[in-house]
Amino acid sequence: MNILFGIFDGGKLANQDTISDKPAKLTVLYEGEIYNSEELRLNLESLGYRFKNGADSELIAYAYKAWGEECPKKFNGVFSFCIYDKEKEILFLARDHIGKKFLYYTSYNGKFIFSSCVKSIIETRQFHKEIDLRALNYFLAFRDVPDELCIFKNIKKLLPGSILRFDLKSGILETRRYWEPPASEPDLGNEDALLEELEEKLLDALKLRMKREHSLGAFLSGGVDSSLVVALMRGISAGPVKTFSVGFHEDKYSELPYSRLIANYFNTDHKEFVVEPNFDDFLESAYIFDEPLGDPSIFPTYYAGKLAGENNVDAVMTGDGADSLFTGTRTHSQVIQIKKINKFIVPPFNLVLRKVVNLIPEEAKWRIFLENLSTVEFYSKRETVFSSSLRKRLFQDWVLDELNNKLYEPDKQDLTNMDTLTGIMTHLELKSHQNSTIPKVEKICRNFSLNARSPFVDPRLVEFAFGKVPGNLKIRGGVTKYLLKQLAKKFLPPGFLFNRKRGLNPPLPEWFRNEWKNYIRDIIMSDGENFFKKSYIEKLMRLHTNSALDQSRKLFSLLVFKIWEKKYLTGK
Repeated sequence: MNILFGIFDGGKLANQDTISDKPAKLTVLYEGEIYNSEELRLNLESLGYRFKNGADSELIAYAYKAWGEECPKKFNGVFSFCIYDKEKEILFLARDHIGKKFLYYTSYNGKFIFSSCVKSIIETRQFHKEIDLRALNYFLAFRDVPDELCIFKNIKKLLPGSILRFDLKSGILETRRYWEPPASEPDLGNEDALLEELEEKLLDALKLRMKREHSLGAFLSGGVDSSLVVALMRGISAGPVKTFSVGFHEDKYSELPYSRLIANYFNTDHKEFVVEPNFDDFLESAYIFDEPLGDPSIFPTYYAGKLAGENNVDAVMTGDGADSLFTGTRTHSQVIQIKKINKFIVPPFNLVLRKVVNLIPEEAKWRIFLENLSTVEFYSKRETVFSSSLRKRLFQDWVLDELNNKLYEPDKQDLTNMDTLTGIMTHLELKSHQNSTIPKVEKICRNFSLNARSPFVDPRLVEFAFGKVPGNLKIRGGVTKYLLKQLAKKFLPPGFLFNRKRGLNPPLPEWFRNEWKNYIRDIIMSDGENFFKKSYIEKLMRLHTNSALDQSRKLFSLLVFKIWEKKYLTGK
């Protein structure tokens, strides 16, 4: 797999592992795939451009010549690229609409360095590796490093749907968004018409992503989203679809029975793997990420990528992104329940409830169900791993001093332009998806030389879901992803269970109390105290021995950070 990497130093652009092309004083460094390349080539040929090799890098160069800095808007695909325009003396960088490809950059020791991997930057000569405490603070809150932040000081991420323009004459560096999803959803919509448009847009997004590979498979979790993708693929494909599923021995965590149902119904070429608590394999999965990612599903997703890689496919289709567009997570379901419960909490009962809540440790993740929070407060707090008060207990005093008033930043979400509950949830969920699910799937697939393709995050489908589908067609009568499920009923087999939500999370609570207990202690409690107070981590471990006080999400975040720290910071 190609990695975008370049250093601009003293009027020269040095690069490695890239595709390059030089029409008319342009140099293009590029990683990714442009799905609508055929349509764009025809358009550019009609404007007088003549293609020599048909490579995407050549397409990007001509698109830049034809449409200038607006060219990324024309692309439907996954990409990060840099154009060195020698005539204008600028570097022009862009990242795809959703952020499936990555773009990090830094101005360090007089050099402008950019890459799709953090590793490429930190391994350059004389780069001083230092943790950005603000990024660490956000990681502990949300289990990922969001937005423009990077876990390393002096490195930034270019936001999804953004461009960067570096004027080499003036030294001025500017970034701006070229695309964002619509900011507000409509009040009303015709269900039948929207259902027809959803099917049309999803099919078109899928066909576009199936054009470029003969060896194509699909990750099949057994949930609505991946099952619908497989159903539509089967209708397009000439032969059986290759499907890959992972699960667990523990029935309450495993969705293998549901993925088998879909595989059998659509007669797919099906392979599956049952995940064991193999800690060495888990370490391999954690090592893939050059920034810490506290999503427990990285482990089973690692096996899904490995399984697909071993079965000779070049690309896999996924159902990722549907939850972000149509409100389909477990938290979204719980928000609806809380909204109903809050109606019955009258002031006298509220006073008693507050006294009961004060007796429950703040570390208990179920405590928030009793806190009488607004729906927005509940959503935000439910998605937080370590609240600001818990981070205050966890961090060393010197870290708190360095953070100063920034400790509370992650708890302050800017929702001023959102006027509906579903609007708030979909926008925050898409942001979370860009920071967590996309890096997880993309980097694991890259590790196994696979391209990950996600039709649900086609920009046209995102614009449709955010700008045309009203909230009452995303959640109706307590049913999440209502409109998408109505479409899925047309294609999925009778007996398919639509209103279940297990996800792909491993049985961490049990593993942390049993098979992984000693590994967790050895890694999290190793070395000096560094950033965290060991006394508080000890408390989390003690609490976790009580099954009613599950601390696995918090301990997992600390575990992956320590693994990352040992590999990338201390070199152990």
